[in-house]
Amino acid sequence: MDMKQVADLRQRFDRGEATTDDLRELSNTYLADNDLENAYPYLCRLAEVETEGCQTSVAAGLVALSLHKEDDAEAHFTRAVNNSPDDYDANHNLGLLNLLRGRLDRARAVFEKLASLHPDQPAIFNDLAIVWARIGKPAEVLKSLEKALELDPEYDQARQQ
Repeated sequence: MDMKQVADLRQRFDRGEATTDDLRELSNTYLADNDLENAYPYLCRLAEVETEGCQTSVAAGLVALSLHKEDDAEAHFTRAVNNSPDDYDANHNLGLLNLLRGRLDRARAVFEKLASLHPDQPAIFNDLAIVWARIGKPAEVLKSLEKALELDPEYDQARQQ
């Protein structure tokens, strides 16, 4: 897509005439150029109208984090989880954001939910170990790390803990 086409789509968006396919094309053009600032408003609008699935909301949340907009990221990840309660990426990113923000009880709840939904994912148990370490529960840390290594004996992150 050349710059004239991008400008035309932006004008259509500003007038409220752009379709979701137009928005997707525009946001993907900016994302392909790693222009997160310009992609973000279009991703947000797409996420608002997303009725099936959650990938656009997850993408908007990840871009928001890259732009240091943690509150926006939380809103996008929460919307993603509400749209797709069992989705791994939506839940995992919400859990990681809660961990980053020091909301350990929320992070633990998300990771425990994920562990029940995806018991074959060592990353979840590694993340739980980090939460348990920050809470000060060494026995739980050990159990979580053992589970991660049981699932994947070569899982470097758990081995380094």
